[in-house]
Amino acid sequence: MTDSSRPIDWRPHTPDAAPDRRLRDDPGRILLLAAAVAIFLGGLMPWAQGTDPGGRPIAYTPQQALAEGYIMIVLALVLAVLAAGRWLVESSTRTVQLSPLAIAVVGGAMWLGADRTSNLYITDWTNGGGSGEQTIWRLITLGAIVAIVVATIWLEFTRPRDIRAETRSLLSEWTPSRVSVVEALAAGTLGITLAVIGGAATIIAIGPNGAIFAVFISLLAMAAGISAGLGLVRWFRGGGDGTSSDPANQRRKIALSRVSRRRS
Repeated sequence: MTDSSRPIDWRPHTPDAAPDRRLRDDPGRILLLAAAVAIFLGGLMPWAQGTDPGGRPIAYTPQQALAEGYIMIVLALVLAVLAAGRWLVESSTRTVQLSPLAIAVVGGAMWLGADRTSNLYITDWTNGGGSGEQTIWRLITLGAIVAIVVATIWLEFTRPRDIRAETRSLLSEWTPSRVSVVEALAAGTLGITLAVIGGAATIIAIGPNGAIFAVFISLLAMAAGISAGLGLVRWFRGGGDGTSSDPANQRRKIALSRVSRRRS
């Protein structure tokens, strides 16, 4: 018999679970936040500056040309949300754990494009009788991308043992099943449809000058469509998401049943 005055801890028993990791105690997440700030500023600040033939100052920012800067800003916001939350520490989903690396890869591609474009601008300025040089912001942004990789490795080696024990391999998470194929088709169809509708409606309402705003509207509409598609498939399946047979859930049920038997 247990002491009736002692409250029951309904959380699953994890004897080797690490204590809660607050943001200020987690160097990996702090480094990711710093990288997000640097990439956000790198998408706004000039990567090349100089003077035209008349001596007037000119500059190139990544928001010009192919607009890599806007994508950098979006990546920085996503990275900041991931770092500020607890998903990277508490999630047992391998895809979530490695998501900063995907951001680093896309950010690296944007960096290469913006760096090449800044050199092209400098060449045009000098050929036209002006002058120009690259700024330190390209190096700051590159350092931030490298910092994402370093922070992800830190989080990998400092992840709690109970989370690592419940984490499946990335390959097994992405192995398709009949249900996952149906969910992907529904989510993809609705996501693409709403993205096209949202982007087209924005262009019609604002005009060609609203192209950048239309991209953001399309991304939001795509996210809504994906969520709606997944929700519809799971609703038709009876509201379940297939997690009832998950071993971790089974262990939680066993732990709760043991508590109930001890109390009775």
